[in-house]
Amino acid sequence: MKTSRILFVAPSAYTLSGLATWLDYLVPALRALGWDVVLGLVQGARFHDPRAYLATHPEARLVFIPCSTGTPEGRRRALKKVLQRIRPDLVVSVNIPDVYSTVQELRAAGRFAPRCVMANHGLMSELVTDAACYAPVLDAVVSANRLGCALLERAGISAERVHYAPCGVACEPVLRERVSRVTEPFRILYCGRFDQQQKRVLDIPGILHETSRWIGAVICEFVGDGPEKETLRQQLAPVAPGVRADFAGYLSPPEMHQAYLRADALLVTSAWETGPLVVWEAMAAGLPVVSSRYLGSGLESALVDGVNCLQFDVADIQGAAGALAQLATGPELADRLRRAAHAMVSARYSRPASVEMWDRALRQALAAPALPPPPALPAVHATGRLDRWLGPSQAENIRSLLGLRMSHRNAGGEWPYTHSGLAPEQAEEFSKVAEKLDRPVAGQTSKD
Repeated sequence: MKTSRILFVAPSAYTLSGLATWLDYLVPALRALGWDVVLGLVQGARFHDPRAYLATHPEARLVFIPCSTGTPEGRRRALKKVLQRIRPDLVVSVNIPDVYSTVQELRAAGRFAPRCVMANHGLMSELVTDAACYAPVLDAVVSANRLGCALLERAGISAERVHYAPCGVACEPVLRERVSRVTEPFRILYCGRFDQQQKRVLDIPGILHETSRWIGAVICEFVGDGPEKETLRQQLAPVAPGVRADFAGYLSPPEMHQAYLRADALLVTSAWETGPLVVWEAMAAGLPVVSSRYLGSGLESALVDGVNCLQFDVADIQGAAGALAQLATGPELADRLRRAAHAMVSARYSRPASVEMWDRALRQALAAPALPPPPALPAVHATGRLDRWLGPSQAENIRSLLGLRMSHRNAGGEWPYTHSGLAPEQAEEFSKVAEKLDRPVAGQTSKD
């Protein structure tokens, strides 16, 4: 029996992301199940560096996908070359939408093209719009979150092509007892991107101030990095004499596990999440969780206030502080929460469970009837003067010959994570729809 080959196409610019951790366990696990898996890392002139990625996430069976010009035509050419050389049965895009346009172009021309799968790890309108735009070539979309599945179906992706497969974490079979530290300050852990739009990290100084007013000295360990780091430092400096902030930077998985063990609570302040992975890791390690009721937690139905965590409304400073104080002064509550959380994560978010769901989704995508030939791609907009003068194909030849390249300010320009852009009013409408789907009114279903 022929072994089916999968090519995962992923960014290489984000070495600290949850997506990289997900690939670290998924790729070898799928190989153990009989798949021939190749990891494809995109490469750019400045931001996407596979060698830097591999220093943190080593992988033996891989291929680089280089595009030195930084143009849409150059990215598609790089992907075509790899697809025709590797000839996978399935190609899985991990936030690299140029995969979809490349497969669309190959299929429309009647050339070899693999089945095409989108790995959806976000609740952003751009990603859902990408899925809707490229529906004619997407044999499957695999979402890490129940709300993500509902949004994709609402956007017109047929239910049989939408699959659910959350990210998984390593779970010890037996929950360890935690060491009591009654005389020490209450230790809070924040782990994630220092970002305000999604993570609402700038809510934390106020939360720490209010918490210290109720329970005394607190220590918050910040793990990660991001654009709001310096602003966060500045806002923490004058917060309160009883508050101490420690910035640990990036921690390796073993170091992260130790951070879970020395903390008394994990704090999550996000506006939306598809997991997050850090919550499942904390629960697996026996660390109680205090979390916002972020978008994505409703349909997922994993976090239950007072049962396996404590929750507060997004941006509710007093509510978050009250939950932390309740946890700090209630050791019996903390123990009950962490035991229920460990049982839930072991059943729903273990790595074996995640791998099993991905394996099932990929096999169904491979076995499903072939999609009809897609429509031809629309005309490519000019990306520079050479494109306007010579056309994208000839312009790309000239750029490659002369070593010319487009100048990009960030990794998302070099290899975009989306091809869709929405006006502010459209993004606002998307948020309203997502909120309604995630928390339907009593008596309604998510599809009403």
